[in-house]
Amino acid sequence: VMLGKVVESAPGFGPARLALARTLAGDGRVRQSAEQAALAQGTLGPLPAGAASVVAAEIAALTPMRAEESSLAYARLAKANPDRGSFALAQAQVLMRANRPEEALRLLTSPLWERQPLALRIRQRTARADAALALGYHDLARESAAEAIGLVGLHADGHARELGQAQLVLARARHQQYRLEAEPALYHRAIRTFEADGNLLGALTAAYFEAAAVKDPAEAERRLAPLLEVAGNNGDHASQLRALRSMSFVHAENGNHAAARRARLRALDIAAMAGDVATQQLLQLDMVDDDLAAGDLDAAGRRLAALRGNRLTMKYRLRMARKESTLLRLRGRYRDALAHLDARLSAEAHDATWQAAPIEAARLACMRTKTLSAMGDLAMARSQLQGCHDPGSSSIPIVAHLGEAEIELHVGDASAARGLLDDADRRLSQRRMDGTRIEMGTLLAMLRTRTGDYARAEALYRTLLPAARHQGRALPLAEIETGMAELAAVRRDWALAQRYAAQARARLPNGIWPLESRLQLVEIARRRAEGDVEGTRAQASALAQRAESLGDAVVRDQAVALMPAVVRPDIAAQQIDGVATTQAVDWLIAADARWMDAPLVAVQTRRPQ
Repeated sequence: VMLGKVVESAPGFGPARLALARTLAGDGRVRQSAEQAALAQGTLGPLPAGAASVVAAEIAALTPMRAEESSLAYARLAKANPDRGSFALAQAQVLMRANRPEEALRLLTSPLWERQPLALRIRQRTARADAALALGYHDLARESAAEAIGLVGLHADGHARELGQAQLVLARARHQQYRLEAEPALYHRAIRTFEADGNLLGALTAAYFEAAAVKDPAEAERRLAPLLEVAGNNGDHASQLRALRSMSFVHAENGNHAAARRARLRALDIAAMAGDVATQQLLQLDMVDDDLAAGDLDAAGRRLAALRGNRLTMKYRLRMARKESTLLRLRGRYRDALAHLDARLSAEAHDATWQAAPIEAARLACMRTKTLSAMGDLAMARSQLQGCHDPGSSSIPIVAHLGEAEIELHVGDASAARGLLDDADRRLSQRRMDGTRIEMGTLLAMLRTRTGDYARAEALYRTLLPAARHQGRALPLAEIETGMAELAAVRRDWALAQRYAAQARARLPNGIWPLESRLQLVEIARRRAEGDVEGTRAQASALAQRAESLGDAVVRDQAVALMPAVVRPDIAAQQIDGVATTQAVDWLIAADARWMDAPLVAVQTRRPQ
C-alpha cells in the first residue's frame, strides 16, 4: 500500500516501482508484479554495469516466460559474488518456479548459508523445504521447515510469509511420508499465519491442501475453486497448476478417473498458456497411468517416447523408468523391462549428487523383485525384497508380502505363501477401496487361487468387482475376469471359463501378455481335460516357446507342465532342464480325475514334506 502511494505520486521513480514489483510477487500477484517490473525497467537507467546486471536479473525473474534468462543471470552474479547468498537464493527461487527443484536444491544445500544473515537463512530454509518436498525427500523437507520455523522464533512480523510456507510444508511432508490422517492443527496453523499477514492466496492454498490430505474430493473441489480464481486473477499459474495436479490425484485415488482426467486436461491448458513446458511434461507422465489402466499400450508408448530426452528431475526420471518398465512387462518383454530399470539406476548412480527418495527406491526394488520372479531368478528376486521396504508407506509392505508369497509359490512352499497372503490381506482390508487396493487385491486373489484357497480367492474377486466396474478401467476389470476364468476352470465349468475369458479379451483387444498367457493356460487345461492330446501339445508347446523367447520362466514352466510328454519328450525334457522356477499348476488340474492316458512331464511342485 505504501509503495503504491509512492509510485502514484512519483510515476517515474524506478526504485519504488521495482520494490513494488518485488512485493507483489511475494504476495503471489504475478501479473501485477510483471506490469510494475516492466514500468520500472523503463525508468531505471542509465545504471552502472554492476547495478544494471542485478536489476536485469530481477526484472527477468519477475517476468513470466523469462525464467531461463533470469536463472543464467543470477548464476553469473552468484559466481562473481560467492559470499552474497541473496543471488544464489534468487536463482534457486527462479528454478523452483520453473519446476526445476533438483537444481534449486543443489544451490540451497551449500555451506555458504551458515554464514548468511538471519533473514536470508530463514528464506533459504523455507525454499529448501519446498524443493525437498517437491522431490520426495520428506525427512529433509520436515527438517528444513522445522529449522525455518525455529529461526523465525518470535520475529514473525518480518517473516510471516516464510513462516506460513514452512508450516504448510511441514504438514504436507508429514502426511505424504507417513500417510497419516491429515493433522488439521498443522494446516490450521499455516492458515492462521497467512491470514494474519493478509496473504489470501497462501491461506486458500493451505486450506485446499488440508482437504486434499483427507481425500475428501467434494470438500477439496469446494476449496479449490476460490484458490484457482484468486491465483488466476493474479496470473499465478504455478499455484493453479500445483493445486490442479494435486486434485487429479485426489480424484484418481477415489476412483473417479474421469474427474482426474478433466483436472489434468484443465492443467495442461493452463500450462500451455503459461508456456510452462516442465509442468506439461509432468502431466503427460501422469497420464501414462490412464493409458496403461485402459490397456492402451500404444498410447502409453507414444506418450513416454515424447518425454524421452526432456529435462526431468531424478524423481520423475525414476518414475518414468518404472512406467516404461511396466509397459515392457505388459508386453511380456521381461528381460527388456529389467534392463531398462538397471540402465536408469546406473545412470543415476553415475551422477550421485542425490540418492533416490526412500519411497522411490522401495518402488524400484519392488518392481525388480516382480520382474526377476517372473524371469525365474528367485535368488536375485529375494535379494531385491530387502529393498522393497519403506516404513512410511502403507502400500509397500503389502507389495513386499505379495512378492515374497509369489516367490514361495515358485519354490513350492504353499504353506509359507498362505501365511504371507494372510498378512497382506489383513493390511489390505484396512485400506479404502481405491485403485491401489483393487490392483493389490487382484494380485492377492490370484495368489490365493494358486495356493488352492479357491473360496477366499473368489470372495475377494467378487468384493473387488463392483469397485472396478465403478471405476470403469479396462485392465483391472480384465484382470478380475481372468481370475474368475481360472476359478471356473478349477470347477471344470468350461463354458463359464470361456465367457469370462471372452470378456477379458474383449476389453483388451491388443492383448496384454500376463493376462493372455493365463487365459491360454486355462484353454490348455480345457483341452487336456477333454482328452485333446494333439491340441494340448500344440498350444502348450507354442505358449512355452513364446514364453521362453520373452524371458517368462513361470509361464514357460506352467505350459511345459501341462504338455503331454509322449508327443515331444525331447523338447519337454530340454525345457525342464533349464527350469529355474517350478510354480505349481496343481491348482488348475487337481480337480480333474479324467486326464488322458498320455503322461505329463514330471515337475516337482512341492517340497518333499
